Amino acid sequence: MLRFVKFLTMLSVMFCALGQSYAQSTRTTTTTTTTKNTTTQRKAVLNFEDELVEGGTQKPELFYLFQKKNFNYKRLIKLRENFLPEQRRTAEDIQRVRGAN
Repeated sequence: MLRFVKFLTMLSVMFCALGQSYAQSTRTTTTTTTTKNTTTQRKAVLNFEDELVEGGTQKPELFYLFQKKNFNYKRLIKLRENFLPEQRRTAEDIQRVRGAN
């Protein structure tokens, strides 16, 4: 039984190592290909004299971030009336416990 457990452990370690090495080599190739495609597809023009910036992006996450920036969080915050008194009581309780020790 102990041999079987050792065999399974070694097999799983080898499997993980093979998977990671294969993933790394594939990713490098993909990144190189993506970089070549991106440079040909991406277009950016910067003209600082007229302060004109033109460009394009293929990441939809960018628009999500812009929408998230404009979100009004103030409507979600509600201050409880007993919040500050609770905090003071908690601070006093902690001081009492520390003073007793």
